[in-house]
Amino acid sequence: MLEERNANCENVSEPIESFDILKYSQYCALYHKEHGLIVPRKGAARYIGVSPGSISVWDCTKRYDLQPIRIRNRVWYKVSVLDEFQME
Repeated sequence: MLEERNANCENVSEPIESFDILKYSQYCALYHKEHGLIVPRKGAARYIGVSPGSISVWDCTKRYDLQPIRIRNRVWYKVSVLDEFQME
């Protein structure tokens, strides 16, 4: 089932821990060795309840510091940073 869910995500290289898969699978999250649990831009937008375009504009204008992580040609966000953003 883990492989089935990750097949729909973009460039998933490592499986998510079993306790995280249930909570974050709908956001195509994956675990990165350096950054911890991360989600792609579309998943981050769904996670905080805005459009992917809004997050893109925020990154360009530096309106909110969501600390985007660029891995190859993709933009990812730490779930911990998104949680902090939601608490503000």
